[in-house]
Amino acid sequence: FPFARDLSPAATTYNEMLSYIPARLNQLGYSPSTTLCATSLCGDEMNRPLEQALSDVFTQTYSLGGLAGFPLGGVTAFRKMKDHMPTDGSIFIVYGPHVGLSQDGRIGHVDRKGIRAVEGEHTLCCRSAILAANQVAQIHRGEAGGLELDPLDPSQYYVESYLMPFAERLEQSRDEASRMMDLPYALLEAQTELLERIIYEGSQFGFPGDVVVLGGIQINTPPGYVDYYVPLRFDLYDSEGQFSGSLFEDCQQ
Repeated sequence: FPFARDLSPAATTYNEMLSYIPARLNQLGYSPSTTLCATSLCGDEMNRPLEQALSDVFTQTYSLGGLAGFPLGGVTAFRKMKDHMPTDGSIFIVYGPHVGLSQDGRIGHVDRKGIRAVEGEHTLCCRSAILAANQVAQIHRGEAGGLELDPLDPSQYYVESYLMPFAERLEQSRDEASRMMDLPYALLEAQTELLERIIYEGSQFGFPGDVVVLGGIQINTPPGYVDYYVPLRFDLYDSEGQFSGSLFEDCQQ
């Protein structure tokens, strides 16, 4: 898709990514047949092709994710994950937000299969993230009160809560297109911080083995085009949940 690498030169197709990642994991002794691949991806249907591509490579899959890609399963889901890990196996986590690109290159919107391409909320991508960004912007400008937990919409509350520290940064974007481009990077930063805390806390009670984590941004494109992934983190955490180092040096924005 012609606009994808305009969004990020590091954008790679799923096939390209999955030709590199398993080979790199194999160097660490991770076999696809004994590696549990856990994902933390948004529930939007645009993200299912990546999950399918991962399940075609890895025998076992598991979900940690929630709205906008946040690992809202938390420590409980992480600890439960070890019960699903193959014997003498490994854990590989893929996480991150997603952003749409419309047919005309509009960031934050996407043309969806089977839905008439008219401008409106149904084209937002990621809708949860954009609504959260709008809400925290209003709070930051004093146009709305603080966040309130709605028991009928708890996940969206947490997306807004984790995005709130980035309100000023997003407010400084020079225009709407820039804000839509900055938003997934802010989301990824928030998700990385949360996931690191979950990995550490979840590893304090006998979690076996190391954990490899791939973090980046999905770029959803119109029907008929391949989607992309921008890998920004590829990290190793030891059995105690401590960061052990990056597994590649060329994952840059």
